[in-house]
Amino acid sequence: MSKQACDLMERFFKNRDELIDKYTNGRMSKTAFIEENYKFITDLNISPFSGKLDFSQCIYNYQYYNIMAKYANLQAQDCAYFDPKGAEAYKEEEFEYYKYKDEATLSLLELVDYKSVEAYFMHMQSNRLDGKLFEVVFKDFNRAIFHSMNPKILKRLREHRVFSPVYKDSVIHSYVNSVY
Repeated sequence: MSKQACDLMERFFKNRDELIDKYTNGRMSKTAFIEENYKFITDLNISPFSGKLDFSQCIYNYQYYNIMAKYANLQAQDCAYFDPKGAEAYKEEEFEYYKYKDEATLSLLELVDYKSVEAYFMHMQSNRLDGKLFEVVFKDFNRAIFHSMNPKILKRLREHRVFSPVYKDSVIHSYVNSVY
């Protein structure tokens, strides 16, 4: 990776930590967190990485696609009442980004060979997500907490015996259970 790319990744991780801290400390709503992440990622102007990736590149890809999906969801909510077709287009965009986000999660899991990974279904306030959304924690990395509903990922986690049958509170419980 070039010096410029390394500097951009350093900015990305610094900004990521700052926004997580602001949200965690109650200085930012979930919507503002998503909007600020979206603005930063689009201003950073780094496309998702491809090819053989390292851990930080996989995290960037996950964050990129996750924020793009959540931002598309915000856009769908904003136009749902006055432009249902536009809202549907945003929802399709959201689900497409979530597919790429899940690919980033699989890349991370394969990169660490499913070692030092903990995964489980979370206690959810949403009936729609309860028993579907699961958390994957990479224990050797700071703030490497990912979420998915992808059955392929769930199957692989179970095959590698890192998926617990016990429901747990999310490491970021207030975030995953707050509405935006």
